[in-house]
Amino acid sequence: MRLKKIETNLEKDGFSGIYYPARERTDRTMLVMLGDSNTDRLVTSAAKYLHQKGCNVLSLCAVQKDGDDTGYHNFPMEHCEAAVHWALKNGSRKVGIAGGSTSGMLALIAGSLIPELSMILAFAPSDFVMQGFYQGNKDGMKEWPAAGQSTVSWRGRPLPYQPFYVEEREYWDIFHGDSKKYREINSLRLFRHSEEAKPISEEAYIRVENIRGTIVLTAAEDDSLWETAKYCRRMQKRLSEKGFSYPVKFWIYPVGTHFVFPQGMMKEFLPIAPNLLSLLFVSGRKHPKECRNVRLDIDRKLTEVLKTW
Repeated sequence: MRLKKIETNLEKDGFSGIYYPARERTDRTMLVMLGDSNTDRLVTSAAKYLHQKGCNVLSLCAVQKDGDDTGYHNFPMEHCEAAVHWALKNGSRKVGIAGGSTSGMLALIAGSLIPELSMILAFAPSDFVMQGFYQGNKDGMKEWPAAGQSTVSWRGRPLPYQPFYVEEREYWDIFHGDSKKYREINSLRLFRHSEEAKPISEEAYIRVENIRGTIVLTAAEDDSLWETAKYCRRMQKRLSEKGFSYPVKFWIYPVGTHFVFPQGMMKEFLPIAPNLLSLLFVSGRKHPKECRNVRLDIDRKLTEVLKTW
């Protein structure tokens, strides 16, 4: 199915994105922060999936370019704020945001800063602001930390973040070495080392209690990129202590890998083999049926949540 597209302009609109209106008229729009561009296949798959759930989609890519290198470093959250206001001015009554992995963290940060966001979907997020990082090719490294940079800036200033506490080469050696050793994408040691080197400061934690809407968090205990189940439980505790009054959904599973996304979205992304991505992980190869059932469960529950939004 061909998607209708409306491009926005950074100079005119305050952000560069693509609006994918649903075929059936709706006054709900979901900002989607997925993939490496606004036309990435993961983005268009999410658009098709969310159209079925009664949402328009506004894509906003947070990957920053710096010469030949890309990555997440000092993304201006004002772009997200401008996107929310654009959606509200263009026929939307409700605006939410969805992100996964690093952009799941960004979705939570956006919700904590932009009060108009009334639905936050964060798949496999962290509960703290990460140090920025680059991806590309530098002296044989495919990924390395951005020295002195946060993943996000707000009002022209970088947000406080939790450093990796390793230099560029050590970062890559750990990430690449462990991924090769365990035969999966594995960066657990980087994140564990970070908290062991120095506990996360209060300033670096995401102020999830400032969100003014429903929060949906998904996580799996077998995630080999970071300990997202632990992070989600910390958010659960924080929200309880802060007396958070909006609905919160914590969907934490024993297995599911890093791809704790709804199955319908994965089927749009990989129609013939929607379960393929979980096979990138040891646990996914050991528990393919269980991982599929997790994504089906997320799909079922998310469908109900979006019905009531």
